[in-house]
Amino acid sequence: VVHRARLRDGREVAVKVTRPGIRRKVAADLEIMRRILPRLASRVVGGDAALVEPIVEGLREQLAEELDLRNEASTMRHFRALIGSSNLPEIVVPEVIDVGERVLVMEYLDGVPIDDLRAVADYGFDPKPLVQQVVKAWFLTTVRDGVFHGDVHAGNLMFLPDGRVGVLDWGILGRLSAETHDHFRSIIAAALGDEAAWDRVTEFFVQQAGPLVEARLGIPAEEIPAFARSLIEPLLTLPFGEVQLSSLFIGPEAASGGGEGLGFVRQQMSRTGPISDDLVEFDRGMFLLAKQLLYFERYGKMYLSDVSLVSDRDFFASLIA
Repeated sequence: VVHRARLRDGREVAVKVTRPGIRRKVAADLEIMRRILPRLASRVVGGDAALVEPIVEGLREQLAEELDLRNEASTMRHFRALIGSSNLPEIVVPEVIDVGERVLVMEYLDGVPIDDLRAVADYGFDPKPLVQQVVKAWFLTTVRDGVFHGDVHAGNLMFLPDGRVGVLDWGILGRLSAETHDHFRSIIAAALGDEAAWDRVTEFFVQQAGPLVEARLGIPAEEIPAFARSLIEPLLTLPFGEVQLSSLFIGPEAASGGGEGLGFVRQQMSRTGPISDDLVEFDRGMFLLAKQLLYFERYGKMYLSDVSLVSDRDFFASLIA
């Protein structure tokens, strides 16, 4: 829980405190999930009991990090320094004032959620350039380093009365595997016109979804690279108002106007045919990446409907470099 408080010197602060006994409760819940969820998954159409253990372990890892508030403080200090040196003056990460394992004291920011259009209008400034800076700040470390704020819902992005944006709640940090990070960088490079990067992107697509595309859509193997590019390129180069970033993750059948989303997620492919068990895995970094892109798709449609994801080509080119 987070409380508003005042220091003895009069400064207002926000104080985050973990609830008493929360570690024991979380441990008990995770153990219950570990035992029950495989049984439930085996009884649900489309369920996959083999995925339950890695998903629960991923959740266990995430919660263990969140329950020690020193981790969040370390992340805040790192990103505050990084953004402060990256020519993004309107982005604010709260200053850490003091921290222990169960208590985090930080700078208090007062504002309104990024999706509260009426309250934002009352502030009287143009939110569009601020949202563009938010997008840049998030991609700054995602593209360059493979780490990112893992929970950018509207409650954690706050317009401040002075025309800045506060980025709150750094308890969840996304980390991409080396393979996923390389693939994500290749996608951005491809959107900037790098043909060699397009070769890498379509090769990855073929590896992940080629058998599915061929089986479900009847597209010959030699035509799948061109098909992949026709799906992915518009998502990155057309204005936010004309695209669905979620199509990067809901899969080729849905993206081309077909039925339910099939996903590039590996476990989905295991249901389409005799694909080896080592493809059945849960990539926490990819999951968090997909989730954040869905948030940015929403904010883009709200404020940047006429702007593409990589509209500032120099900025993204510098990240790739």
